Amino acid sequence: QLTKKKKNYGEGRIVRYHTLSDKRCDTFCEHFGVCGGCKWQHLPYPEQLAFKQQQVVDNLTRIGKIDLPPISPILGSDKTIYYRNNLEFTFSNKKWLTREELDKTDDQCRNGVGFHIPGMFDKVLDIHTCWLQDDVSNRVRNAIRSFCLEHRYPFFDLREQSGFMRTL
Repeated sequence: QLTKKKKNYGEGRIVRYHTLSDKRCDTFCEHFGVCGGCKWQHLPYPEQLAFKQQQVVDNLTRIGKIDLPPISPILGSDKTIYYRNNLEFTFSNKKWLTREELDKTDDQCRNGVGFHIPGMFDKVLDIHTCWLQDDVSNRVRNAIRSFCLEHRYPFFDLREQSGFMRTL
């Protein structure tokens, strides 16, 4: 039996589907689906590796017109969270608001520190917990955000190219 379901991915984009893949798994990041950082998180890690490898092969053969020899499987990492050693977070005075935040009637702070919303250069998703770097990165980012808000440091306005806090 096919049932229609909807999943909202921000910007008014709604993906309609009948059933989810049996390969799909639960995501652990609260920002999944809006943030572009962990696009493959809804798949088990071995499936992620297989799809990523196929994407590379497809790009080299179809787009690059390269005749490839047989490709060995990607060697996975033992670490699937907290494995990055470098991230750049953006300060913005126009953070992306979730549907829940939009429904609030009170005037709220629009300052945020996080990642750009895919396809939107001037909107930043305020990241609370990121699973890409060691958790100390989360504590540092959240402490700096709190310090800057408390001391009223102006967050960067990407359209106006003004503001004091720009990147971390």
